Amino acid sequence: MNEKRAKKKIAIVEDGEAFRLIFRDLLESQGFEVLEAEDGKKGWELIRNTELDLVLLDLMLPGMNGFQVLAKMQEFEATRVIPVIVVTALEDESFSQKALELGASECLVKGTVTPDQITDKIRQILSR
Repeated sequence: MNEKRAKKKIAIVEDGEAFRLIFRDLLESQGFEVLEAEDGKKGWELIRNTELDLVLLDLMLPGMNGFQVLAKMQEFEATRVIPVIVVTALEDESFSQKALELGASECLVKGTVTPDQITDKIRQILSR
């Protein structure tokens, strides 16, 4: 049975509960299966042990930051291929550049993009 992969599976790795809630509700309403982690270590375990289609990743996380999560993802073939959209409050261009160098597909700054723009970006990446 291939039903288990009928829904695209997205992990939200974000320490901000409000952000996780908004995006979980939005993504579930659009038919995605959503998994969550509130820190980098739990996020890495989730990414490492789950067949995911995409990760929404914050950079400033307790336990293990988003850069460390991206670097770990590059160490393994199974996780290297998962698209990552970094969504961060850090507006410094050097942070975005570093995230992209570490394998992120996209880097978006919270407060400058709407939830709809983020879900549009998710759909673009998943359709590639």
